[in-house]
Amino acid sequence: VKHLVYLAIMGEKDARGVTNEKLMEEVMELLDVNPLDEPYLVSRIKVSIEDAYFRMKEVGAQNITIDNCIDIESLIVNIELDRVGFMKKISPSGLLYCVENQTQLADVISTGSHDVFCYS
Repeated sequence: VKHLVYLAIMGEKDARGVTNEKLMEEVMELLDVNPLDEPYLVSRIKVSIEDAYFRMKEVGAQNITIDNCIDIESLIVNIELDRVGFMKKISPSGLLYCVENQTQLADVISTGSHDVFCYS
């Protein structure tokens, strides 16, 4: 993801040209985001890539590397938080229950499976 974002932001003259359809599809695939099932995450990813472009403009292209062009860890955490927020919105009670024990409230979300689990 970092390499794709780096290639997209370097040399680009306009923020609108950074987040093209091909880049968005590749990044979403790498982040395991399905735009048909999770359309609410598309804007989160788009804004993060655009933020990387504006940061490059602010600090200068000479100070941007593949490793520091985008904070991918922060993006992944925000994607998972958006998923939890969406699940809470569609839950009739507004609560999330553990996938292993349907009677307990969830404590954590897995970034691998996107399921919520409890500690017990």
